[in-house]
Amino acid sequence: MATRVLRAGYYWPTLKSDCQSHIQKCKECQQFGNAHRQPPETLLWAYHCTLQSTTQETPYRLTYGADVMILVEVGETSHRRQVFNGEQNAQELAADLDLVDELRDEAQIHEEACKLRASRRYNTRVKPRSFRVGDLVWRLLGEARKDTSDGKLAPTWGGPFRVTEDLGNGAYRLEELSGKPIPRTWNATHLKFYFS
Repeated sequence: MATRVLRAGYYWPTLKSDCQSHIQKCKECQQFGNAHRQPPETLLWAYHCTLQSTTQETPYRLTYGADVMILVEVGETSHRRQVFNGEQNAQELAADLDLVDELRDEAQIHEEACKLRASRRYNTRVKPRSFRVGDLVWRLLGEARKDTSDGKLAPTWGGPFRVTEDLGNGAYRLEELSGKPIPRTWNATHLKFYFS
């Protein structure tokens, strides 16, 4: 509510506390306020029962070590519950313990494949930036180098500067156009091309 009042152009020092006390007293504000952000219980149940792409397992199985029984099976007898044999189930759980190492190796393979997919997706959006010796570049000024008299209208980039040496791994040595060298190296993330 305070942000809406601010956007309307009003301000006073106790704006936030006044809005908070008004909301606590106003029945309509509480009744028609923002909806609760947690998803409904049915969606959470569906999430816990669905195979996840990274682990190839359901979160329920990872937590409890057994498949989930859907709500209908709890209230009604199903074939799965009728043919349940406790002794056989205990033997199968013991056999599953022997397969833990294979499951762990499989999970590691899935994890590495997922990381590889994520890195490929990220790298498709990254634009590599490299400069050659003699290129003219702008240098990021940063807050310490900005002229404070200009305030927020101060330029963000300074220059132009000439690249004198490529040190590899994105590091460059620069010099001013007059030939005076800049004392430290600069990374490509703080440089951009100067188009004259």
